Amino acid sequence: MKIPSHFFMQHRKFILAGILFLSSCGLFDKDQRRDQFFLKGKIAIEQAEWEKAEQYFGQAIEMDPNFVDAYNNRGVCRQKLGRVGAAIEDFNSALAYDPNFTGAYYNRAQAFLDYKEYYQCLRDIQQVAKVYPDTLPVFFTEGLAKMALYEYDDAIIAFGKAIQKDSTNEELWINRASNYYYLGDYSAAKADIQKAMELDEKNPFAFNVRGMIAAAEGDYQSAIKDYGQALIIKGGLPFVLNNRAFAHLQMDQLGAAQTDINNSIQIDPYNQWAYRNKAYFFIKKKNYSRAIALLEKVYEKDPNIPLTTNLLAYAYLQQGQLDKACAWHNIYISKEEIIEAVYEINTCI
Repeated sequence: MKIPSHFFMQHRKFILAGILFLSSCGLFDKDQRRDQFFLKGKIAIEQAEWEKAEQYFGQAIEMDPNFVDAYNNRGVCRQKLGRVGAAIEDFNSALAYDPNFTGAYYNRAQAFLDYKEYYQCLRDIQQVAKVYPDTLPVFFTEGLAKMALYEYDDAIIAFGKAIQKDSTNEELWINRASNYYYLGDYSAAKADIQKAMELDEKNPFAFNVRGMIAAAEGDYQSAIKDYGQALIIKGGLPFVLNNRAFAHLQMDQLGAAQTDINNSIQIDPYNQWAYRNKAYFFIKKKNYSRAIALLEKVYEKDPNIPLTTNLLAYAYLQQGQLDKACAWHNIYISKEEIIEAVYEINTCI
């Protein structure tokens, strides 16, 4: 079975049930007022008036508390407005009334991605796969969730299947390149980024990944140039600012690094990679106590962020706490991180 053409959307776009899966809400429904509110909501969506659309769908739900399509569409509006928790509740309601509503499963999967509930995202997208197997949106969503779970090999497989469905989508190549990068396969990552740039030479995310590869190979000047180009194309990307900060730190350009770190955190205060870089900045400034406090919080929230344990080992070593330094160094060794250590710790050998 082929998936409807509207399903083929880029990352974080949403299916609107009232448009794609309209089945029980025609204008000749016995409840005319309910349908009028629903129709107004659809028109508001077409004009990207998300708050107004949310209100109309809410009014339709007041008229009919079992109105499945209205719950689903209101969930889409709420997610677009950044109210992801409320959106998930609406998708839950839609699925409670219609457990076979594939569009609601897909929309909830995207919401779970935003909510960082990756296992739940995968469960929902498997429900979609039962109806639309072997389709790009399923593979793409799987890849995004697997990547977020640090399951890079599985993500590469998923994005590869997605590329087979649409090799002209540069976003697929960029995402697969990112996974190759995290596995240390820079040659494959470069090839995918080159393909992405052939498709869209002004994609900021392609410049970001190319910068990451350059930094991993020690070419920090080229990395900074690529990050800068990404920010020229699309300003205010917190992860690009943070990546550029790391390159500045590696070149001991502490003022520039501090500016990028602070700007990154201001835009996205939940990105633990930025706090890792802030701790690295404190290490460069020899403020080891502040660095340790930050790094231990980072590790507690996400133990998979590279270099956290290496930086902790070095900071404790500089404080003369050899036991703690070696404990963190041993954790770093056990993780077998692809990214090369910032500091060599020879004392524990």
